[in-house]
Amino acid sequence: MKNGEPRPYEIAETDTRFAIQWTSRYRIEGPFFAYIAHDAPTHAKTIEDYPTAHIPKTVERLRPGQ
Repeated sequence: MKNGEPRPYEIAETDTRFAIQWTSRYRIEGPFFAYIAHDAPTHAKTIEDYPTAHIPKTVERLRPGQ
């Protein structure tokens, strides 16, 4: 999403895996969430107090066999 509007993306999927073609690179550093846009690599943004603790918990919950 950007400014409340959906952004285009592509998903490649097989029976056992999937991949999302993101438009940016993302990084979590403690309470900070950062991204760098692929189309404008000089444009980076860091968001403080992002609910980063929820992200790894959600990933772990969604892993197969959990």
